[in-house]
Amino acid sequence: MRILLLALFVLLPALGQAQILPARLYAVGDLDSKSPDTEEVCRMLVRLLEENPQARVLLLGDISNDNDGSAGTPEAYERLERTSCGSILRVAYSLPGNHDYDGVRAVGGVPFFFNYTFNHGVRGKGWQVFDWGGWSVMLLNSEVMSTTGGKLNNPLAKLQLDWMEWELRERYKRQCVLTAYHRPMFSSGRFASPSWVGPLFRKSIKYGVDFYLVGHEHMFAKLPSLFPIDGRSPRVDSVYGIEGIIAGAGGAVPHYPEQGKRKWAREGEEVVTNTPGVVQIDLWPGKLQWEFLPVPSRRAQRKEWPSGITVCHDNPGGYIEPQVE
Repeated sequence: MRILLLALFVLLPALGQAQILPARLYAVGDLDSKSPDTEEVCRMLVRLLEENPQARVLLLGDISNDNDGSAGTPEAYERLERTSCGSILRVAYSLPGNHDYDGVRAVGGVPFFFNYTFNHGVRGKGWQVFDWGGWSVMLLNSEVMSTTGGKLNNPLAKLQLDWMEWELRERYKRQCVLTAYHRPMFSSGRFASPSWVGPLFRKSIKYGVDFYLVGHEHMFAKLPSLFPIDGRSPRVDSVYGIEGIIAGAGGAVPHYPEQGKRKWAREGEEVVTNTPGVVQIDLWPGKLQWEFLPVPSRRAQRKEWPSGITVCHDNPGGYIEPQVE
């Protein structure tokens, strides 16, 4: 089916059909209501949506990442509402990050994130899926997925995995699939979280998910097609691995690669640090195009910014998904 979709994209112009326009997404995570960089990111998003009113915004968690101890509290979200980000919160598809849980971590309960965002799936759960541009766009909650000794710590984790299994079982046969969640499985930075998102990533491998978007690391990074080995040590696999982008450049305190090194530099990994911005994703039949868009005040720093194309792929036949309890 995915090969047919790509063939359709190639053949339609030759058949004299009307021009096909992509379905556009803008993605970013890790906002700080007191940061001028976050303000500039949201002003840019407002302008982009004015220019492309059909586009959709994905907020990739840590929508409240204030660096003053108030992350995840009503005060932090209300400050964010009073910035240019307020209008973005009302229209974006949002998923929670670790700091969005900070306001209730000591006492429990539903994170305040669900009070201040709108398109966030079922309250208290935070996962959902929608169709966009012939793709399935699946938003997941990495914050309920912690494991200890191969066992899930939160009963919501099993519910999410069962839901993901149900949705992907049919969707992967007829559509390309993009997933989004907060924590990265792999990263050249310090905050890769395989013990949290390993089950999500391995189920994505099982069903041939084509691309993923994450935040958590406060930088931009484009990772090559990676395939997990024992859930932790990946190999580069251009056939069945999954390409992804870390889009955590929303204005929170910048992060950098460990020891200044890219782990997959030879395989084309690209990293941009200390530069706020968003990722633009154009979804086409059988493929997507991505581009990092820096905020206007930083554009002159480079002549070219990272961009690329990813083609959809099939799932690995016979892959045995490691089970968690």
